[in-house]
Parts: sequence; structure tokens; C-alpha cells
Amino acid sequence: MEIAAAVRLAAEESRLVVEPSGALSIAAARFRARELGLGALHGTVVAVVSGGNVDPDRYRELLTSPVPG
Repeated sequence: MEIAAAVRLAAEESRLVVEPSGALSIAAARFRARELGLGALHGTVVAVVSGGNVDPDRYRELLTSPVPG
């Protein structure tokens, strides 16, 4: 669910088309930052985002995924 939400967030916030595996770093940074210790970092954090190789029908499904609160 978090990876699907990350695909949606990439589209909505950055206008990027990313495949689910390419959105993994977004999901980790957005939804697991505390567990990964990212909250204690100071400065810029970089996340590698890749891939646009996603089936159009599957992509439409991902764009309607709920974003966890």
C-alpha cells in the first residue's frame, strides 16, 4: 500500500511517472522515516527514483491508491 501511495505522490507532487519498484525510496522516506532514522538527519536527503515502465491500466489503479495518514 505504501509503494502504491508513493507512485501516486510522485505523480501528484512532482509530475513523475514511476513504476512501483522505482518508487520504493519515496515510500521509505515518506512512510518509514522514523524507523530508518531519517528524522535525525540534517541537510538534504536524496532519494533515487527510476522507471516509467508500468502498464497503463495498472498505473491508473495506482493513481487512485489511498495515501496512508
